[in-house]
Amino acid sequence: MGANGQAKKVATLQKGKRMVLRKPRPSKKKQQKDAKRHRTYVDAEKEKLLKSGVITTEDIEKMEAEKGDDDASDEVAAMDVEE
Repeated sequence: MGANGQAKKVATLQKGKRMVLRKPRPSKKKQQKDAKRHRTYVDAEKEKLLKSGVITTEDIEKMEAEKGDDDASDEVAAMDVEE
């Protein structure tokens, strides 16, 4: 039930013989809040790992560089598919 007592609308997709329910996309504000919450959580985890000595700052930089490379390769792959 919604805030005013009405049921929320749910999108339906038909896949083959059965109907599948799908949640509506969250609002832009909720997406931004979730992204901010995730960033603060990731930063706190990094600090905790650095403090405990499990990883070093070089390890973190290396992982972030690899992540950036993955994003770039995904974009190239997407462009190949479009052509």
